[in-house]
Amino acid sequence: MNSKNKWAFSLVEMMVALIAIACIAASVTPIVTKKITGRKLNLSTNLVNLTIDCEEKFGPECKLCEKTKRCLVCNKLCSAGTYTETETCKCIACTTIDTNCKLCQRGAQCTQCQPGYYLENNTCKICPRGYKCDGLTKTYCSAGTYQTNEGKNSCINCEAGYKCSGGYDHTGCSAGYYSEANASSCSICLKGTYSPNLAGECTKCWAGSYNTANGQSTCTNCSAGQYNTGQGNTGCNPCGNGYYCLGGSHRATCASKTSNCVSCNATNGTCTGCATGYKLNASAQCVGCGVGQCMGYSSGCTCSSCSKGYKVSNGSCVSCGVGQCMGYSSGCTCSSC
Repeated sequence: MNSKNKWAFSLVEMMVALIAIACIAASVTPIVTKKITGRKLNLSTNLVNLTIDCEEKFGPECKLCEKTKRCLVCNKLCSAGTYTETETCKCIACTTIDTNCKLCQRGAQCTQCQPGYYLENNTCKICPRGYKCDGLTKTYCSAGTYQTNEGKNSCINCEAGYKCSGGYDHTGCSAGYYSEANASSCSICLKGTYSPNLAGECTKCWAGSYNTANGQSTCTNCSAGQYNTGQGNTGCNPCGNGYYCLGGSHRATCASKTSNCVSCNATNGTCTGCATGYKLNASAQCVGCGVGQCMGYSSGCTCSSCSKGYKVSNGSCVSCGVGQCMGYSSGCTCSSC
């Protein structure tokens, strides 16, 4: 091959190489290039070269775009509760991701839910009962608190008269038991006290009543012949001599019912004994012993001393009898004959 033909062949090879390089370059040319000047973006593709106004198409926050299809770089700042959709450079409400989403980020990912929900795998789930949910996590209601409803962001403090062991437990205290606020269990009422259902405290037995065991729902009144005073009693007292008791806290003297009575039935006050100088009649009333020779009584109408000329015999006064005595100093003690 002469030198002329040799150079011609080399020139052909060079042209083929350049064409190949151009083809390869065209196949790998980026779809998008940087913004060159002003608001124009020069786009070069293996299909077409096109100039696009990104800001006019997608707004001033769009800094880089692809043809007329989408924005590639968006510097728009959206308010809380929305996120920036890069392709359109618009602010989209987080609720479009999940109706209970409160905060979200680019890529349409929820980052925080509304109160009463919790976030799990970028999904908002309703708070189950027994829990409180702050939009991120769920927390079990601790002892002394409860939550019986779902979808809540707080636990409720346990009321007096209830026990709350945690979660959704909210159980009323039974009669004979009580609880103060924020309690995790009910406590038993001690003897001398009582409580109805749902009690926040135990109540002392009222005056005239009592109970002798723990956990009682009421107290028992003292029966007739017994009594007590004050509150919180665990028993009753006997009425005592000279008194009668109708039950409860009642206690009165026998004389308050029957004059001059010193002893009576403890349950109803019927007189059974009178004061000195009085005797009991058929109507259980005390009446005077009457006019006679008795000058003194040991009890009731039992004579203990008589007037002059009389002596005591079986509790009564009898004459000293006929004799030579003309005068008495006392009783049957003769002073002159």
